[in-house]
Amino acid sequence: MDWQQLIVFLIVAAAATYLWRRSVASRHKSGCGGCGGCGSARQTAAEPRPEPELVQLQLAPRRSPHEP
Repeated sequence: MDWQQLIVFLIVAAAATYLWRRSVASRHKSGCGGCGGCGSARQTAAEPRPEPELVQLQLAPRRSPHEP
């Protein structure tokens, strides 16, 4: 095994460890899931969400190089 393969193996192992730890942490995470079973979940569900602002862009008409 040359040094490049070793580096690739270490990167893949680090990525796999990161994903595994993240999945384990998400299973043990407690908190509000918004199921509506408690008072705080009902409050957040009742609040209206703001509409996203849509922006429309238009191209300006081309001017000839001779116009001021």
